[in-house]
Amino acid sequence: MIIKTGTLKEFNGIKFYDGEIITKTRNLNKENVILPDKWWEEITDKYGYTKAYFVQVRGIELNENIRNARKLNIEKNDVFSLSEYDEPSREKEKILYIPAKLEPQGTIRKMESKKGYWLYEKNLVIFPIVVNVELWKEVTKEQADNYCKEWGGTRNGTKFVKRLDDGRYVCMDTIEVTFPYFSLLTYKESVKSDYGQRLKTMVKTIKEKAGIHIDEYSLEKLLEVYDITPKKQED
Repeated sequence: MIIKTGTLKEFNGIKFYDGEIITKTRNLNKENVILPDKWWEEITDKYGYTKAYFVQVRGIELNENIRNARKLNIEKNDVFSLSEYDEPSREKEKILYIPAKLEPQGTIRKMESKKGYWLYEKNLVIFPIVVNVELWKEVTKEQADNYCKEWGGTRNGTKFVKRLDDGRYVCMDTIEVTFPYFSLLTYKESVKSDYGQRLKTMVKTIKEKAGIHIDEYSLEKLLEVYDITPKKQED
C-alpha cells in the first residue's frame, strides 16, 4: 500500500529511524525528495521515450502492518504509529515511524540569495518511494495524427499528443515508478550573509530608535535608492 502524510492525511508526518539516527518530514514532495542519480536513463529506455520529468511523490510503499504504539520503542525495529506532542503547533500529531537504512550525506543549500540561504540536512533513505514521472518524446505530425485516429482523440488514458507553440508535436505519458531509495532533505537552519545580517540589524535598530516597523523586503527596496548609514555617536 502507498502511504501519504501531511495535512488532512491519516498520519501528520513520517520519522525514518536507524538506531539513534532519526529524520522527520511532514510531507514527501519534490522540494525535499531527491531521486537516485540519472534515474531517468533506465525509464526512458524501457518505455521508448527521450525525456522524463519528476512530477510528484505519490507516497512510500509499505508492505507490512502498522503497530499502534502507546510509547516510543524503536528497539522492536518495526513500523508503528505514535501520537506525539508537537511543540511548534502545540498539538498532538500522529507520526508514522519506519525503520530504514539511513546514510548522512552532509548538507545542501537552498533558496540562496544575496541575503543568505536555507541549510538542509541530506540523508540517503533506503526505503521504497513511489513517484509520478512524466515521459516525453517528439513525434512527427503524421505520427501524432495516427495516435489521434487510434485513440479517437488526442488522449488515451494517461497518454496524449500535443502540438507545441513552435510547431513540433510531442507524445506524453505519466507513469508510476517505485524507487528502492531516495535522498531526503530536512530543514536545519537559515544562514544569513553579512548583507542579510545588516538588514536584520537595521530593522531592529529602526524599530528601537524611531518606533517605526519596516520589514526586510521594504528596507531592501529602500536601500536600492538611498544610502543609509548609522550616525556617529558624539563623545
